[in-house]
Amino acid sequence: MSTPILSNRNETGVPIQHGEYTITPLSRALIVQIPRLGGFIWNRPFALRVEVPGKPAQLIGVRDITRLTLWFIIGIGLLTTSVLYIFSKVRR
Repeated sequence: MSTPILSNRNETGVPIQHGEYTITPLSRALIVQIPRLGGFIWNRPFALRVEVPGKPAQLIGVRDITRLTLWFIIGIGLLTTSVLYIFSKVRR
């Protein structure tokens, strides 16, 4: 059976005990596998599961600041390139 080229998987980290709280990090992994060439895995956090005895588990969302910063930098780069291209066409 062949493995898929692109897959998305949720992973659980090692639970951490702090007093009566049990905190478990959760992440999403985007996996790209290209046969005979290799591939890459991109992990990103998405939540923390907090458990307290006698209460239901609570999921707390995590904002991935690194990913947001990368998208911002890419956007600024594309905008700058577009503006410079337009100004170079206007000057000619």
